[in-house]
Amino acid sequence: PGLPAFRAVLSHAYASSGDVGRAGALLDADRAGGLTMREDMQWTSAHAAWTNAAVLVGDTATAEVLHARLQPHHGQVVTTFATVQCAVAHYLGMLDHLLGRYDAAERWFDEAMAIHVGMESPLLVACTDAAWSALLADRNRGDDRQRAGAMAARAVAVATAGGYDEIQSDAQAVLDRLS
Repeated sequence: PGLPAFRAVLSHAYASSGDVGRAGALLDADRAGGLTMREDMQWTSAHAAWTNAAVLVGDTATAEVLHARLQPHHGQVVTTFATVQCAVAHYLGMLDHLLGRYDAAERWFDEAMAIHVGMESPLLVACTDAAWSALLADRNRGDDRQRAGAMAARAVAVATAGGYDEIQSDAQAVLDRLS
């Protein structure tokens, strides 16, 4: 419980399970403490977990802090060398989406997608497809709904085949909203 990276993961776990009250309380406490995290191999993982939690809770105050910290690292991939997650640009897209900066979010998702495609990672591509499709569904401008539907359908197919339940659920939620 004293390790900041695990507190960040715990806040994400609470938010993912629907316990936004506990997730929000942890985020508030961590933000009040400066979102303190040593600059080691867990730094990006902790910030990714805080991002996921902040987005699920709708915590814009934490989102602003995280965005400023993550932006200089946008071209990097979140990894502990034992795990690999999305590119930092993906998390910046999520944060800008939450903050209502839709066009900026799209630019970050585009950058993340290029990184994930270059990595040849269906999991990371599906993750970005799901998040980007949610952005497009919310922005709802021009051909956004069509693009959102195609991205979400792709994400559902890959997530179903790979057993990525959270991505499948997120992408299916977008398809449900669009129908």
